[in-house]
Amino acid sequence: MGVRRLTALLETHRDIYHDVLFGNNRLVIDGCDLIKQLYFDSGLDQNHGGEYAAFEELIENFITALRTCSVSPYVVLQVSKDAIGKKRTLTYKVEKRICQAHQAAVEGSQENILPLLASLVFKQTLVRLKVPMVVCYEEGDQEIAALANEWDCPVLSSDSDFYILDIPAGMLPLSHFQWRALAQRDSQSFITCKNYSTSNFCTVFGIQKQLLPMFGVLAKQKWPIRWNEFSPDIEENWSRLQGLLCWLKRFQLYEEAVEATLELMPGLLKEKRQKVRDALYEGMQEYWLPHSRLKNFFTDGTLPSFPEAADVIPDWIPPLLVQGKMTTDILEVLRLKRRVLGICVGSIDLPSAYLTSRPLRRVMYGLLLREGHSSIHPVEVVETDRVGLKLEDIHVSPVFQITSENLQLDSLHKVEHCHRLSVLLKALGVSEAALSRLRPELRLPVAVTCYWWQNARPTLGERLLKALLLGLSVGASQSQEEVAEIKSHEFDSSISKGSNVALIYSVTQWQICLKDSVQLNQLLGLPLPEPQISRLYEGALVHCLVQLMTPGKVNNLLKQNVSMVEEYEDMLAIVRQFDCQQPRRGREAQGEHLQEVTDWEQLFEPEEEAAANRSLSGLDLEQMVSLRMRFMRNRRQWNSGHWNKNMSGSNPMVVLKHCRKGGHVDFLSILPTKMPVWRGGNSRPKHTESICSPFTEDSSGIYRDWSFGGGPLVIDGSNLVNLLYFQSDLDNLKNIRVQPVVTATINDLALDSLPEAEHSLRLQVLLEALNVNKLKASLSRLPSELQLPVAVTCYWWQNARPTPDVQLLKALLLGLSVGASQSPEAALLFERTEFDLSHSMAHNVIQWQSCVKGCIYLNKLLHDPLPQPHISRLYEGALVHHLIQQMMSRKLKNFLKKDLSRVLEYKNMLAIVRRFDSRQPRRRRAFHQGHQPPVKETVADMRRLYDEEEEAAAVRALEDVDLGHMVSLKARHTAKDKRKWNSNTVMVCKGERRGKYLI
Repeated sequence: MGVRRLTALLETHRDIYHDVLFGNNRLVIDGCDLIKQLYFDSGLDQNHGGEYAAFEELIENFITALRTCSVSPYVVLQVSKDAIGKKRTLTYKVEKRICQAHQAAVEGSQENILPLLASLVFKQTLVRLKVPMVVCYEEGDQEIAALANEWDCPVLSSDSDFYILDIPAGMLPLSHFQWRALAQRDSQSFITCKNYSTSNFCTVFGIQKQLLPMFGVLAKQKWPIRWNEFSPDIEENWSRLQGLLCWLKRFQLYEEAVEATLELMPGLLKEKRQKVRDALYEGMQEYWLPHSRLKNFFTDGTLPSFPEAADVIPDWIPPLLVQGKMTTDILEVLRLKRRVLGICVGSIDLPSAYLTSRPLRRVMYGLLLREGHSSIHPVEVVETDRVGLKLEDIHVSPVFQITSENLQLDSLHKVEHCHRLSVLLKALGVSEAALSRLRPELRLPVAVTCYWWQNARPTLGERLLKALLLGLSVGASQSQEEVAEIKSHEFDSSISKGSNVALIYSVTQWQICLKDSVQLNQLLGLPLPEPQISRLYEGALVHCLVQLMTPGKVNNLLKQNVSMVEEYEDMLAIVRQFDCQQPRRGREAQGEHLQEVTDWEQLFEPEEEAAANRSLSGLDLEQMVSLRMRFMRNRRQWNSGHWNKNMSGSNPMVVLKHCRKGGHVDFLSILPTKMPVWRGGNSRPKHTESICSPFTEDSSGIYRDWSFGGGPLVIDGSNLVNLLYFQSDLDNLKNIRVQPVVTATINDLALDSLPEAEHSLRLQVLLEALNVNKLKASLSRLPSELQLPVAVTCYWWQNARPTPDVQLLKALLLGLSVGASQSPEAALLFERTEFDLSHSMAHNVIQWQSCVKGCIYLNKLLHDPLPQPHISRLYEGALVHHLIQQMMSRKLKNFLKKDLSRVLEYKNMLAIVRRFDSRQPRRRRAFHQGHQPPVKETVADMRRLYDEEEEAAAVRALEDVDLGHMVSLKARHTAKDKRKWNSNTVMVCKGERRGKYLI
């Protein structure tokens, strides 16, 4: 705890600080202060569950700014070794924070209450960015200052204790650390900030440096001494501090100041005077710098000691605690069998939100305290939690029954994964099979949601459940720009209308359940992958989605992402298995299930009846009525002979039965057109038929119907490739194998030492093989995924026979640009139609693919001197052929007009390839036989087309144009006054610069 009002006092004495440009140095960062400073000063949401994605981006920008200035950050997170005692002495301040949290929930005011998962997001982001970080369990301020002292570097913090600690390189206050606006000097970046040093402090206030610890101790004490009587400005808020400083001016040694302090309290008895004297000396020791125990951790990984807890903490836990991979509350429980629960936004009229997750914490306590438990001396943990406005101690009994007797804390990290996973899932009340079809990063959040859905009180509404699951799916699959666009619809207007206290309370319960589950998962050695909170959950988004949770708006949100729809429905189905939110309605419908099932038996064969009963037992009455109505409607459609025409929305069980009876169903008319589906029917491609096929197909008794699932499957990969490609509706062209040609003589490379060869040498071999070694600089300006395809295209453009057409080259490069910049659905912008393909054009395309394939093999052999391209994102044969057709019909003009970056990228690629243009040798020879006029004479007549700043660029551009092209250009320029403006190529180019972007 710092010195109250000291920072405000120093702000009135600006000459204490020195303006500096900080860079090219180490920096020790007070992590706890940095979290609060970044979050609160950025204006992020505090009352609706937090904006963790924006917070993560803020942390990334901060670390990027430091590294840009060659600053090496070292983050130290402090944990007080006597947090419980301090919490008890600050009861008034804690109750004040509870009132502030109540106002934030009810009135929507910003009270600087840090969201529950902000610290976890901070740690996860630092780990991902590979920033050195340590959690300090001793006197944190002392350790930070000692580390900075040994490294001779400053400390970044806002804690006023660092104004008293003597740090040679000084302290950089966070409030004056301008990391968002970097300064430049001699091509080096710096951060503008202010530097504080104790020498300046002592000079301004006229006291001895060795009296600073005495000042810090006396400023924190509540002894009956009126220090403001020594101040010249008695009315100021900081007059008490100023008076103490004026009083200390009269002393040279701190021993003199100690005895003088005792004289200011004349009524003390001898024993009391000694206690005060001891307290003063003990307090001053907190400001004396010890030898740093963190330096060896950052340099060679040596762990700092745990002197007070060495006998109760197993050896495998301290490394995880120090690295921030396990919650600090574990140390508190092991040492003191106590735990202080944090303060969160919520109304004081509601029970503590921590009640919902108490069973999870009881399981954690059981794992931690099993060894000290016995029936004679039961173990209890004292939780300090909010009850109304007050803090109260609540005795909580650990749970031992859910854990196996074999799980001892000393060997917990060695227990098999399946046993540790079983403990976690039993605590959450979820089965492993229910989570198996989800992505790994979603399993723990969904399991927590199942637990929360069963245990949260008051009963939750379905809109909140759906919004929460939809938020998980949106956050995991969409970009932050798309998430921000969703939030902009309704969330901003909802804030001005006041906060929904019940909604805030329920979301807070879920966050606490997730936080405690993450901590239990960490203690068990991560049997489930730890989720990246910033990618999965954002409270502001959930609140927005609750308001958007109407059928029309939700359908618009999900209709363009089939995978997200399926993921959302899977999560909703898993949680609804534990649906106990509507018990009355369930009892009413339970007696009617069997009667409803009997009306459906006509749909099934005898062996299907049991499966039908099991399927319908999970449906409520409204769902079964809806299902029955759809069945009756589709039966009428079937009788009227319109099966395939009106199948959309039909009963899937009826369709399945029809298929089993040998009928043909066009599933493309049933499912959404953008989903990858199989075509029904009996057709089979000719190349997959074998001699045995007619015999086996006619002998139906050989086959047996089997519902497969829940087990391993060995797949013949070669047949699967053919089956997936040739039975799908994809374009099919025969590939011609071309032997790779190496044009470079390799003298400095040997196969056994190829991986260790320098990157530049391996890159040179690849570029020489492609005959593009002179284009290394040009290729480097392209996106990394396009460098290899463009280099291959240059090779193909020089060597392909018959000579490829220019339209094919442009279509190929345009296809690369479209594939690299747009979504996988970009190729579906064009309808799949039949083309009259040119044999030579198809042959050229196959040649290009063969060149790409051979170049990728060579690139892999050389250990990737150029980045490997993702072919599925860059090339599609049908798209290239369609682009050629569009070019021939002049329908391609508006294809890229809204994306200037793609236009420039396409033109850059075309310019690189056309450097090898040998398409018209005869015409060039004819022009070279005569006199070619200077370039400047040709440009002189065209200067009126350009602004002054464009003239130099025009001259450079025309230097590479031969005489024939210039004659054509000048003729088209002359036609400007006779025909329409668009006929002039140069004017079109100028129009592009002014915003008229054409291909």
